[in-house]
Amino acid sequence: MAPTRDGRGLIALSRHVVCSIIATMDIRARQGLKHTKLLYAGPGTVHRWIEVVEEKGIRQMRFGRDGGWQGALDLGRPERPVFPYQRAFRALVEAHEPIESFLAIGVGSGTSLYHVRRLHPEAALHGVEIDETVLTLGIEFFQAPSHREADYWVGDGVQFVSSPHAATYDLIFVDAYLKASIYQPCLSPETVSYLARITSSRGTVVYNLIASGYRSTHVRGFVDVMRSSFPVLLDLPVGLPLTAQNRLFIATRDEDLAPRLRQMCKRAGASDLERVSWSLRLSAL
Repeated sequence: MAPTRDGRGLIALSRHVVCSIIATMDIRARQGLKHTKLLYAGPGTVHRWIEVVEEKGIRQMRFGRDGGWQGALDLGRPERPVFPYQRAFRALVEAHEPIESFLAIGVGSGTSLYHVRRLHPEAALHGVEIDETVLTLGIEFFQAPSHREADYWVGDGVQFVSSPHAATYDLIFVDAYLKASIYQPCLSPETVSYLARITSSRGTVVYNLIASGYRSTHVRGFVDVMRSSFPVLLDLPVGLPLTAQNRLFIATRDEDLAPRLRQMCKRAGASDLERVSWSLRLSAL
């Protein structure tokens, strides 16, 4: 991109070019970190700074130099999600009835889309991501399906589900985080009504929440509104008990989903004790 002159005759580079130069310098300066390979560092279109780091066979994406990890890929075992909540979501996808259409609100590294595609190869895949850079990195460095394999929209996920672009989905996964907290409009009553409208008659909506429970007024109100549209509400915590942990909040119109998920997890036996524990931790709300 050619430089432009401002009104005072000074040459000015675009913000994108300047940030790209800074990012390149930052990568080169930090490549010497022990056992760490920095694959990308730079600004996003929404997030101020995004990094893709590879260390000891794990590739991870984070927002900010010291931000929490937003996505990860085990290069040695790409078929196994790195984070427990993603493994629990994969188990739910296995237990779900055939999925003809799937929507990911918050694409991130593309893990949910990847596993729905593997387990339900005929499913139409839709993804909404607020930051175009995140989407690009998810496709380039992680497991996000390509633009040939999925339809993507760049923008606000809540606005998308209220728009004519949204279809009807058998499974919707809401995993929209800005740094460490869920994008709060996802918990509003209006969003619940939009999700209910675009969920199929046997469909399911799953939220990735980080919470110790459902006691807060805001979350409790969200659950109550969900209850008015979905006959079955389930909670599947996957972290340390009595802590603010990842938990899947599951709202479904399929009254047989919980028994199927429990049975599938129990069958894992000693070969996968984590799955067995989910059969015990899954509870109705």
